[in-house]
Amino acid sequence: MIDLRLLYAVVKKEFLDSLRSKWILGASVIFLLLALVVSYFGAASSGGGVGLQGFRETALGMGAIAAILVPIIALMLGYAAIAGEREQGSLGLLLSTPLTRAELLLGKFLGLSAVLATSILVGWGIAGGVVAAVAGTAYWDAYLAVLGAAILLGTSFLSVSILLSSLLQKRSSALGVAVFLWFFFFLIWNFILFGLYVGTGGELPRPGPGGMSLTLPDWYYGANLGNPGEAFQYFASVAFGIRSAGFGDAFPSFVTAGTTAVSLLAWTTVPLGLAYLRFRSRDV
Repeated sequence: MIDLRLLYAVVKKEFLDSLRSKWILGASVIFLLLALVVSYFGAASSGGGVGLQGFRETALGMGAIAAILVPIIALMLGYAAIAGEREQGSLGLLLSTPLTRAELLLGKFLGLSAVLATSILVGWGIAGGVVAAVAGTAYWDAYLAVLGAAILLGTSFLSVSILLSSLLQKRSSALGVAVFLWFFFFLIWNFILFGLYVGTGGELPRPGPGGMSLTLPDWYYGANLGNPGEAFQYFASVAFGIRSAGFGDAFPSFVTAGTTAVSLLAWTTVPLGLAYLRFRSRDV
């Protein structure tokens, strides 16, 4: 049985430590500035003018950036959660108190998740207020949905980083593997999938009346749902009613807000559960 008072104490400590170290302030400012820059200058890249765009254009422009930035912040927050305590010699001291391993692990996850969620909500929330005041409130609900998905994206990578931290002895090792995982999901993953697509007889992009066109098989999108970064970008598109993958082909019917959210939830819960199983059976 988890003692909620002890759990809250760990959550509060993690949150206040990040607040004192300016993590929340720094991340909030980054999210705010990027959202406003994308909203103001995003249309210029497609031949439009400059000026703050609405919620739809702002969120879609931020989608690809958030899919890269949020995981980086989450991985940096979580990689030392357990390995750092072990390396400093404080892990055994913590567990010599009435605090259980489940309370410690869950408290760290919830505390760091609160840090990440606060940064996203403050940064994108302030940006959303500016956008609403200048460009109107159309699609505000979809904008909020994308904020929620961004938080889920962050918790999924935070869960993965805590798993790494529970598996590895040193912070440097956990950081190294976290960096590799980021490269894998955002660079190597797409090369592997596209290589499999071409290797199984898939056609290369071809010019068409509306630009380059490409029809990808359903399995390609299904595999991409297993990548939390890709799942988040799919969610952002679907939330605003966009069913195209960008090459003229449409998403399969199974790519919905629900399936993308389930993917992000799975990436949040499964690694955290594995981290607990490992942490529970390992000597400190």
